[in-house]
Amino acid sequence: MEEMLKYVTETQRIMADNIVQLTEVQSRQQEVQSRQEAEIERHSRKMEKLTERHSETDQRFNILLNEIRFLSRRGNEPDQPLT
Repeated sequence: MEEMLKYVTETQRIMADNIVQLTEVQSRQQEVQSRQEAEIERHSRKMEKLTERHSETDQRFNILLNEIRFLSRRGNEPDQPLT
């Protein structure tokens, strides 16, 4: 009977240790998940800014391209006075 009691007590200790370890793992997992979510949010903001800058650059490029086309057409016309 005493042997059985030792076995049960040891099993309870092992189970308690496992519960503590599981709790620590869960805590670490939550920390990692929080960091991942923060990194995803930071990355999303960076991507939004990049997309905005790209759009602005495209707009400036198109304006410059239209100005070049206009000046090229104007330069090909016979001596027209500048207005």
